[in-house]
Amino acid sequence: MDLKKIYESVSDIYSWEEFIREIERRKREFNNLLDDEAVALIILDEHGKSINKPVRISDLKPGGEYTIQCKVTRLDGVVEVGGENPRRGIRLEVEDESGKCYLILWEEHMELVGTFIREGTPIKVINGYTRLRDGKLEINVGRWGLVELDTEPKDIEGVILNAIPLESGFNRDGDYVIVMDVEMDLNGEKKKFRLCCKDMEKVKQLKRGKKIVLKGIREVEGIKFIDDGSIDFKTEG
Repeated sequence: MDLKKIYESVSDIYSWEEFIREIERRKREFNNLLDDEAVALIILDEHGKSINKPVRISDLKPGGEYTIQCKVTRLDGVVEVGGENPRRGIRLEVEDESGKCYLILWEEHMELVGTFIREGTPIKVINGYTRLRDGKLEINVGRWGLVELDTEPKDIEGVILNAIPLESGFNRDGDYVIVMDVEMDLNGEKKKFRLCCKDMEKVKQLKRGKKIVLKGIREVEGIKFIDDGSIDFKTEG
């Protein structure tokens, strides 16, 4: 996404020069882990101007990135793309109260269909990108998209073995966050969780050997998925 397009949402708060300086300042705080776009989107979210809040299907337009809440109404078959990087996906028809569109789940996301996703399944598509295919609007879930399923939340306590920052993503409310894979020792058993964190102070505390409690864990695409509001840091002794 173009940085100037992001800036338009906060142009009433920052001048362009102030916006760029703020991005550079925050990048230094995180040792340049994040790129300009990622930091800019975090700034938007802090000002309550996230560009990826859930929208109605009738408001989708080609060439955008959106979050929608919908229900699967039909499994429509396989989609294949050739060329140098061939891909396969599954096309679904989804609807909300405002209308219908196609949803394409690419590559590893295909595994959800039949196991977790069937006709009538309510889902949330996070950070999907839209396009026209054969004149019909579709929303695609690719590398940086997520599909959330309704599952019972759980609480787990353990010790951090490793915390690896990924680039960026959106949590289940559509807020911009830092995405991390956190490996934990749960009484001798290793488990991996995906953490979506808006609180930068908590990111700094996620270090090897730290005891934490993960609350309200939900299943997202087979990954144990949590947000930073669900972490308690345990004190020694």
